[in-house]
Amino acid sequence: MLGGMVSLNSCSGDTTNKSIPKGEKIKLAVIGTGSRGNLLLELLMTIPTTEIVAICDNYEPNLKLGINITKGQAKTYSNHKEMIDKEKLDGVIVATPLYEHAHIVIDAFAAGLHVFCEKAMARTVDDCLAMVKASESAGKVFFLGHQRLFDPTYLIAMQMLKNNQIGK
Repeated sequence: MLGGMVSLNSCSGDTTNKSIPKGEKIKLAVIGTGSRGNLLLELLMTIPTTEIVAICDNYEPNLKLGINITKGQAKTYSNHKEMIDKEKLDGVIVATPLYEHAHIVIDAFAAGLHVFCEKAMARTVDDCLAMVKASESAGKVFFLGHQRLFDPTYLIAMQMLKNNQIGK
């Protein structure tokens, strides 16, 4: 919190210096509603400062799971570009199969969005470099997630390690 504002750039160096006024929510979309995407959706639905505006998946059974998690409150899409063009978003979460990551992430940066992308980053070094360059060019946050990084069980274990409760 900075002067009543929730900062989107507090740890990223985001050159746009965009802040969300206190009481407003960060508008997000999840692209890829398979197992990883739906786990992230479940977690995001518990955060009072976020609003899941839209979900996107080209595999209808996964999309239906996402609809259930969001209780039908998020708009649904099967095409990420259409979703990015139509919705007013602050950022996207990319949890698609690996071969889809690079072009979706680059499209999101081209639209001026912040991106959280699940690991692995991309299939080739060239794709990884293109993703980083797109982030730098857009001046937007690019956060690469790692499975279980936010899992409460692992967070507790990490805290116990830090407090010397369970060894080194």
